[in-house]
Amino acid sequence: MTTYAIGSVNGDYRTLMQLLTTIGFDPLADRLWFAGNLVNQGPDSLQVLRYIKSLGKASYN
Repeated sequence: MTTYAIGSVNGDYRTLMQLLTTIGFDPLADRLWFAGNLVNQGPDSLQVLRYIKSLGKASYN
């Protein structure tokens, strides 16, 4: 299991997904720590929040 820390998502769902693909994130085996600034500046704040919620215990905020 690998733990990744990500900061300043800023509601940019597309870039978040590109990053997770690049690092090879596996939600069944890995963990994500989000270090603030999840929403507001980007176009897809709600989609970011829904994705993080869908991760369940694989994410920490």
